Amino acid sequence: MATKKRTAAEEVQKQHISIKNIHPLTENQKKVFDAYDEGNNLVLSGSAGSGKSFLAMYLALRDLIKVEKSKYNQIIIIRSAVPSRDIGFVPGTLEEKSKIYQDKVISTYVINSGFDYTSEPTVTFGTPFETFKEVYTNDQLSNGTNLYTVMNAGYTGTLDPVHSTGTVVSSPAWSANTTVVANQTVYVSNRLYKCLNGGLTGGTEPVHTSGNVYNGAVNMQYIGAPASLRRDGTVATGYAVLRYGAGYSETPKANFIDATGKEAEIGFYTAKSEAKITPIVSNGQLVYIVVDDPGVGYTKAELTVSGDGIGAALQADLSLGAISSQQANNEILTPEGTIDAIAINSGGYSYGVANISIYGDGTGAEAEAVIDPDTKAIKKVNIINRGSGYTWADVKITGNGNGAQLRAIISPFGGHGKNAPEELFARSLMLYSNISTDLNQGVIVANDYRQVGIIKNPRVFNGLEVFQGTVGSCCYIVQSPIDTTKFKRDDEVYVERTNNPEIVWEPTQYVYLGDFLYYEDRIYTVVVSGLTGSTPPTHMTGTEKNGFCSLTYVGSTKSKKRYRIVSVTNSTALVQSLDNDIPGNSDVFINSEYVTYNFTATTIGYPTVDKYSGQMMYIDNKQGFTPSGDETITLRTIINF
Repeated sequence: MATKKRTAAEEVQKQHISIKNIHPLTENQKKVFDAYDEGNNLVLSGSAGSGKSFLAMYLALRDLIKVEKSKYNQIIIIRSAVPSRDIGFVPGTLEEKSKIYQDKVISTYVINSGFDYTSEPTVTFGTPFETFKEVYTNDQLSNGTNLYTVMNAGYTGTLDPVHSTGTVVSSPAWSANTTVVANQTVYVSNRLYKCLNGGLTGGTEPVHTSGNVYNGAVNMQYIGAPASLRRDGTVATGYAVLRYGAGYSETPKANFIDATGKEAEIGFYTAKSEAKITPIVSNGQLVYIVVDDPGVGYTKAELTVSGDGIGAALQADLSLGAISSQQANNEILTPEGTIDAIAINSGGYSYGVANISIYGDGTGAEAEAVIDPDTKAIKKVNIINRGSGYTWADVKITGNGNGAQLRAIISPFGGHGKNAPEELFARSLMLYSNISTDLNQGVIVANDYRQVGIIKNPRVFNGLEVFQGTVGSCCYIVQSPIDTTKFKRDDEVYVERTNNPEIVWEPTQYVYLGDFLYYEDRIYTVVVSGLTGSTPPTHMTGTEKNGFCSLTYVGSTKSKKRYRIVSVTNSTALVQSLDNDIPGNSDVFINSEYVTYNFTATTIGYPTVDKYSGQMMYIDNKQGFTPSGDETITLRTIINF
């Protein structure tokens, strides 16, 4: 027998878990409660202990388990992979707090390119250890062999870290009646001192926390708190890698070319390229797929959807995609492995002639040297042909000078422009939308574009599914013979609706307090129970007795549902509902200003988008502008990440 999956609230009730009612203690905390209850997305900023994490978790738990029929079933906590200097109130010991940030290095960026390098430099992880240096929690230091993490912020001492396990202060501890040397450090508890002269320490420990005080024969200067260092492993080293490559189905083999030694071996660390995608779900539908990492080397891919829903299916698109844009053309036409520049590490000297030869695994690259007539050094290299297919290249110079060293600069994987956002560190997305020639329900509309915006996840009309079309309309299309001299664009029209209560007034009828009844086009509510009279009520204000009961006039059974005409011809009107009314065949549309003017609907076409759905992300009101037939309207939207 199938069992119904319990909601989070039901599971909490089963486990007899409850949360207390929390009330804000400060004005800012009250603003958090108010903004959250209004449905706003919140970004909280403040000092440690001000309640940011506590309030966020409480409000999430409140909606999850205290709200009846909660629409949420789980809480997802996302935290940064980069720590701040102070870890604050993260749960656990200091070691447990730090552990969440310890992970493999997956990428590096050039912060400063430096200059005058003639060969690949060695790269070492960790800052070299220095004495008397202020360090902070989670800083990483190295002594060339071991890597240490600062567990308690403070100052380093004069004792080089050599421990292979555990956490140690980089200074000897103070001890009574002990000989020390000048500039040595000692520590007592959480106090670090510098010995300004050599001598014998005193019999009692130093306690001062500022300035200089003698301890025995030694003048001790207070520095601050001693930093403690935890040994985390052996220092990682490597070389500045020019290219990783991609798309390998197995670990590649290496061959040595022009080697002067023998029996050398080299190995590669490889990682399988796996595409990563994230599904976006709204109202129970899988509405979009975000490609987090497209991977490399795919010739086919099958996608399987698993979860608590049914019916979703995906197909991997391995094609080039749309190629009608300038960026697409740039990506397709970009040659791989071009040599786009040659850097001069050293210009050399005494050159009258200098010829450049380029060796590598690509083809076609050519360059020429430009010699400074005064210094006889190579001052510039012009690229004649960028070539293609290079993953490595050596540049050699032949001529009558000496000392020149050049370095080839090869395009990134795929070529310059293949992945422009990554290559240029892009943080903005620009969208262009041409809307001048779009039809609204098949009708050409003379829009004046007074308001533009971005709406997230609008729904289809009269449904819960997310609208996924290219062009949508919130208007009704009404077919009818129409006199266009009596109805113009932007006119307000209305349809008269009759809404009668269930009870019709009748004589000598017993009615109860709170009942609604009507007679002709008047609605009344019963304020005193009893039998109705022999004559119907006629009052249209206040309360009057009718027989043994009392009736209060409420209003008319007739109401006006307003519409705005967007576009009109002698056979069609494109209208927008102003009161969330749905028109039907045979409805009579009456001109609000001239009530004798009307037309009767013969056929109704419904909107494709629910105008009351979605989340408003951006809106802009502008001065109205109506283009001519030769003009176009293009919206440019810039989203900064």
